[in-house]
Amino acid sequence: MNLISLTDVLKIMKSGELFKIKFVSFDKKRNTGGIIKEYQAKQNVKKEKKVSENLPGAAPKKNSRNPKHFKHATRSLKVYANGIETALIKKCHIDLIVEFNGKMVYL
Repeated sequence: MNLISLTDVLKIMKSGELFKIKFVSFDKKRNTGGIIKEYQAKQNVKKEKKVSENLPGAAPKKNSRNPKHFKHATRSLKVYANGIETALIKKCHIDLIVEFNGKMVYL
């Protein structure tokens, strides 16, 4: 059986490579979850501001909230379909990752 550690999974995710991930869904606020989700994805990283956004007179852009990934043990994933980027961004709890690139994940 192929195994991979969670620390190795997080290193690969951070590198920006495309990967396949399978995890269990969980939402404490809505009291839902338990569904296994499977995606082809890359870790979503914020892009730097464009030069035009910093120009005087430009409309101010709304500041986004800090997701506090370290505190909540989550990662944002940019979903791909057949290698093509989609508009979907999914959040996953790292402790609920079951499979990564076809390998079982262990803590």
